[in-house]
Amino acid sequence: MKRADAVTALIFMALGGAALYQTTLFDQTLITDNYLGATFFPRMVAIAMIAMAISLLWGSRKAKAEGDGEPMFGPGILRPLAGAVIVGAYSWALGPLGFIISTVILNLAILLTFGVKKIPLLLMLPIGATLIIYWVFYKLLTVPLPEGIFFL
Repeated sequence: MKRADAVTALIFMALGGAALYQTTLFDQTLITDNYLGATFFPRMVAIAMIAMAISLLWGSRKAKAEGDGEPMFGPGILRPLAGAVIVGAYSWALGPLGFIISTVILNLAILLTFGVKKIPLLLMLPIGATLIIYWVFYKLLTVPLPEGIFFL
């Protein structure tokens, strides 16, 4: 999987760079420079993504060439691809449905995609995670979030 790791690392380095560039285009909220602002969290995620991709790329150089005869993207890639499709659908649904409804559906779909079947976990985790994310971004960082047609 040496080649797959290298390709994955390069893709995530490009995504991290694109995300880092996009943070320069954010409108500033009412927060002054003494606070974190709307760009703090996305920049930290982009920087972490680039750092982990560099680590993966470095590790792929030193890894044994075991499994190089296997196809680059085997059946194990289906769940991450499904996750990418779900995130794409989430970004499309965010405007009309609003942050809270879209994020609850996103979290539920991701859990189902990755095989979580415990009903209490499927009910509590998406709602809890969405409320925590909402509180951090909307209340703590004062980032405006999409309200959607239901004002949620």
